[in-house]
Amino acid sequence: MNELWSAAFGAVLGASFSVGLWWLDRIRQRKIARISLATDLRHWVNRTLSQMYDMRNYDSSDGNLGTLYGELSEFRFEKSLDRVASVDYPTAMKILRLVRQKDDANDAIAFQADVGDQEDGMNFWRGHAAECGLKALKLYNRLATQLGWSEKIVTDESKKLMQDEVDEFRKREKERKKTNAEFLEGT
Repeated sequence: MNELWSAAFGAVLGASFSVGLWWLDRIRQRKIARISLATDLRHWVNRTLSQMYDMRNYDSSDGNLGTLYGELSEFRFEKSLDRVASVDYPTAMKILRLVRQKDDANDAIAFQADVGDQEDGMNFWRGHAAECGLKALKLYNRLATQLGWSEKIVTDESKKLMQDEVDEFRKREKERKKTNAEFLEGT
């Protein structure tokens, strides 16, 4: 009987040890995923800001400087979403919604570039880039807080640029919808 209790105790102890190791490994994996995703988000925000400044140069120089962009860049983590699945559920869902928003924005930008003029396409790109950029920045800050990082990845000036682009885009969209509604009522 004593041997049976010893075996049961050993099994419980072994199982507890295995669960403990699994849990520690899960914590380590989640931290590595957060670090990787935060790094990818920082890279995407900085690249998008650089493209926004490029697009401003293109617009202000009548195409002599800068670059005209037709779609928002992919996130590095989109190739494999395993890291996204490794973080906590609320953060993973926010990241996946951001990816969907970026993809929807690319569809809207492509459509607007087809049916509108070049300026419409540029305005759509800048507005959507700024909207996604601010959300990516917010997600980066969430992950950075979880990791204990305190570094700011964008200047206040750049953040204001993105917010101004969003505000201007929403204003233009509201005016466009109003004009379209008035046109449809008149026909």
